[in-house]
Amino acid sequence: MSKSKKERTSELSEILEHLNIGLSYFDKNLNLVISNKTLGVLLGFPDSVRIPGTNLSEFFRFNAERGEYGDGDIEAQITERLKLARLRKPHDFERIRPDGSVLRIQGMPTEDGGFVTTYSDITELYQSKQALEETNANLDDLMRERTKSLREREEQLAEQAELLTEIMESTNVGIAHYDKELRLTVANQRYYDITEVPKELRLRGIKLQTLFKECDISQFHSLPEENETREERIQKELHLISNPDHAHYLHPDRG
Repeated sequence: MSKSKKERTSELSEILEHLNIGLSYFDKNLNLVISNKTLGVLLGFPDSVRIPGTNLSEFFRFNAERGEYGDGDIEAQITERLKLARLRKPHDFERIRPDGSVLRIQGMPTEDGGFVTTYSDITELYQSKQALEETNANLDDLMRERTKSLREREEQLAEQAELLTEIMESTNVGIAHYDKELRLTVANQRYYDITEVPKELRLRGIKLQTLFKECDISQFHSLPEENETREERIQKELHLISNPDHAHYLHPDRG
């Protein structure tokens, strides 16, 4: 047996009351047809306001008088919202209530000229979103500050490097620095002038042994021994200066 219209209406009303979202339906004359208790809870409407037949203007008035729409002329606030409601355009927006709760309000017109509106409490989602945005903003600030500090540090190092280079190039002493693996890290022009290293070998990272094979051995720290070959002297020189981070100095009048 099919259910009566009354039974069907009762079932639908029961379903609406158990929804976790607020819902209202106003007819083409902007009079309330039905709403659920969740609507009253979310918007703080007493049951006396949610009586079927109540015009939408009374809902707007209730909100305006308790400051839901902020400061301003109450009648103007009501008129403005009624004007928008009569347009019966779909809408979807977020509203922050004075108590700090955040509602997502979605409205959809119906074929008979009325419209259905749903109200969802998205306070936790909104707060999480705000916290994430704040965190991202803080990270952006930290990154900008970090980038600024690194840039300033790079500028300082560049200035120091330029000053050291100027000092090295101004001296009459040949200066070169080799790391613990005896690879060249830096050398001044005077060093190359004295050692007469070919330009193609004046490379950062080149091994000292390679350069010694091209250098004037008279500039070596060690003294030559009788019948000592060039290769033997190179090995002796490498052993002599093989301490880690050894700085090698050459004077033009040494020999």
